[in-house]
Amino acid sequence: MIIKVVSLEILPDYRVKLGFNTNETKVFDYAPHINDGVFKKLKNKAFFATAQLDHGTVAWNGNLDFAPEFLYERGVAV
Repeated sequence: MIIKVVSLEILPDYRVKLGFNTNETKVFDYAPHINDGVFKKLKNKAFFATAQLDHGTVAWNGNLDFAPEFLYERGVAV
């Protein structure tokens, strides 16, 4: 099965609540990643809040994203 993010809710402290096409919901914490390379842009909370669903994952401006499989594997089930 190809993993896809199908719903997104922005949470405080650089976290997101994600619904997956597996009917599972997980919370992914971006905080450990916001000091890495291009992801430094996410430190800006206003920019972080512009996250949107794009081609089955979470993206900013359509080109800054993590693979949905990574979000799924590292997310914490709720």
